[in-house]
Amino acid sequence: MMAFLAGVIAVMSWLTFSGRVSGDALLFLVGTVAGYMLAIVQRHLFPQTIEVSSDS
Repeated sequence: MMAFLAGVIAVMSWLTFSGRVSGDALLFLVGTVAGYMLAIVQRHLFPQTIEVSSDS
């Protein structure tokens, strides 16, 4: 998955530098991938534990 995302960003960067795609599209793509990666890392670093107390 990481290699695929890196490949997509590399192709998009090449298209941006060759003038076929605007820099705004590249910025949007990089921001989306960065947000996705932060969400994945957050799940592994801070796992949520929910404790339910049964007071009956």
